[in-house]
Parts: sequence; structure tokens; C-alpha cells
Amino acid sequence: VEIVYKCQLALTLAIQRLGLPWLPLAMRYNFPNREDLAARYTDDLADVRLFHYLRQDQVERTRDFASPQHVASLLARDDLNAVNLEMARRLAPIHEAVLADPS
Repeated sequence: VEIVYKCQLALTLAIQRLGLPWLPLAMRYNFPNREDLAARYTDDLADVRLFHYLRQDQVERTRDFASPQHVASLLARDDLNAVNLEMARRLAPIHEAVLADPS
């Protein structure tokens, strides 16, 4: 049986078996692009370290990151929820740097 999350399961089981200490991470370290979480975790949203493209109703990673032109289209949208809007705000300067790099 192929399990998509087998590495996550293995890590969890290893931590438990070995009795290793662990702490839950703040939402900012794996922030899902869910609108309902934006209001609940405002401090984390302001300091996101990793966006998790869990929901694909607005941002579809295969489509929206297929090319620089697709990214530009994503950044130009005005219908994004609060999490996707923050992701786009953070992505904009990176996108500009990619476009400016001639290599």
C-alpha cells in the first residue's frame, strides 16, 4: 500500500519510539492557505516562514507557478483570500528578482 505521508508517519513513530522531546511548531512554520485561519492566527500570518498550498481553490501550484507569466498573472489577481494575498505580497519581490536575472 502506497501512503503519501509515509515519511511523516515514520518520523512521528520514530520520535515516539525513541522517546525524543518534541514541541508543536507555531502555525507560521507551515501556514495553510485557508481563509478561516487568517483571522485566528494574525501574528503568525504576519510572520509566515512557509506557506502550505493545502487549498487549491484559488492558488493551484502546478498552474500558477508553471512559468514567470503564470506567476505574474497570480500576482495581478485581486480576488485572493487573506492568506493567498500575503503569499502573493511576499512572492512579488522574488518574482521581480527572477525576471531581472538574465541567466
